[in-house]
Amino acid sequence: MPEVQTVTGLIPVENLGITLMHEHIFVDRRHLWKKPQEVEDSFAYAPVSLSIVNELKHTPYGNLDNNHYTDLEESSQELDYFKSEGGGSVVDVTIPGIGRDPEKLKQVSENTELPVIMGCGYYLEPTFPPGVKEASKEQIRDWILQDIYEGVGPEKIKAGIIGEIGISPYKTAAEVKVLRGAAMAQRESGRVLTIHMPGWERYGHEVLDIVEEEGGDIDLVILDHMNPSHEDISYQTSLAERGAYLEYDMIGIELLFPEGQSPSDEQSAQAICELLDRGFEKSLLLSQDVFLKSLLRKYGGGGFSHLLRHFVPRLKRMGVSEKEIHTMLENNPQQLFSKASVKV
Repeated sequence: MPEVQTVTGLIPVENLGITLMHEHIFVDRRHLWKKPQEVEDSFAYAPVSLSIVNELKHTPYGNLDNNHYTDLEESSQELDYFKSEGGGSVVDVTIPGIGRDPEKLKQVSENTELPVIMGCGYYLEPTFPPGVKEASKEQIRDWILQDIYEGVGPEKIKAGIIGEIGISPYKTAAEVKVLRGAAMAQRESGRVLTIHMPGWERYGHEVLDIVEEEGGDIDLVILDHMNPSHEDISYQTSLAERGAYLEYDMIGIELLFPEGQSPSDEQSAQAICELLDRGFEKSLLLSQDVFLKSLLRKYGGGGFSHLLRHFVPRLKRMGVSEKEIHTMLENNPQQLFSKASVKV
């Protein structure tokens, strides 16, 4: 029986249930934050509250407090909302440099009785911990494999997925090197590799080429943040035809980013329907990528439950069948982790 590594140990893949494939249960990016010149201090240093939620939709990175949420009880409550809607498990892709906390992930998993799969690797270059930029791709590979096989921290909590590995719009040499190291680690470990894509760019084929060059398995690759390229269906289908999974993981995020306006749920749903009509239901994964405090339900956002509470009903109104929804939310994650051999 195929198994998947969670923060509390190996479990049968069939026990995952409805899986959020791309979330951040805890985040801390405060050490990376710089106050934008155009933002007033009264907004930049205010605590996140309902009084500034609308402003945060237009300036999500302009507020220091919005860049972190680390409270165990708060995140446990947010995940309980997801569980109450029928949720079964969560993939946490917070990695070193943006606040990964293995012990807290284990605690929140035990609090909620939800399996949590922890990520490993390195994100965008500005977030790299010391030494990563200078390291070789072989060193990157070895550090990732250490997280997978030996575990992290005093409790030796093991990662169950590689990523989210970061590629920025600038596609820096250091980011490409980390991707190569991650692909090498995927080749040796057989784990799933999830890759942060700059959604408004079209780097998908180049990224897949790099994975192939290092001996990685495209059938175990997730290309994140497909929502912004929702109008370019031919681009997306060409990636899926190579075997990669397309992840619509910005459900419920309607924010103005420096790169552009994130698509609405309606736009994402229409694109998903088009992909389903073209026969790509087995290539699709869904999630919300909660990564800012203002996206939590407590602070006016949709939280981890938005996908099940609001987006799935939207898909049903648009004619998506129960079978197709089950495939995207349960079967595809389980098939993906079943293909990813757990080599110990």
